[in-house]
Amino acid sequence: MVDYLYDWIPQINDVVPPFCVELALRDGTRYFLHSVNGNDEDTKSLVIRVWDLRAFSDHDIENLKVALNKIKSRKEFHEETNIHPKLDWANLRIHLVDVAYCVEWHDRLWPEDKRPQGVREGEEGHGRAAANDEGLRRTVEVDGGTRASD
Repeated sequence: MVDYLYDWIPQINDVVPPFCVELALRDGTRYFLHSVNGNDEDTKSLVIRVWDLRAFSDHDIENLKVALNKIKSRKEFHEETNIHPKLDWANLRIHLVDVAYCVEWHDRLWPEDKRPQGVREGEEGHGRAAANDEGLRRTVEVDGGTRASD
């Protein structure tokens, strides 16, 4: 069996540009991955850094995107406040079962050789959304209320 999340995420060994890898947790929160600091195969837990965009207004996000388009080198991601004064990161300690899915958005600043390569022999494609083995649960509105469905 292939665990596309746990085998793929730990391969990330450099800073990922903002908005390139989106993690959606089972509780509905979403984060953009900054980097992976550690993982424990026995407990299937991770220490990851996520881009902290909580202080950003919609206008700030637009300014950040403009600034990102001006970046010439991946080295600039190591000095995030030079990109935007509010840009920061935070550590997130999670168990892999907390991740519902992961979306890899392609970007010129995250070239193919910097991305995790195939997880196992036989994997195809590069842009992908990977779901946790336990599957996704979707929330569906029913008669003004919500319920979870598979």
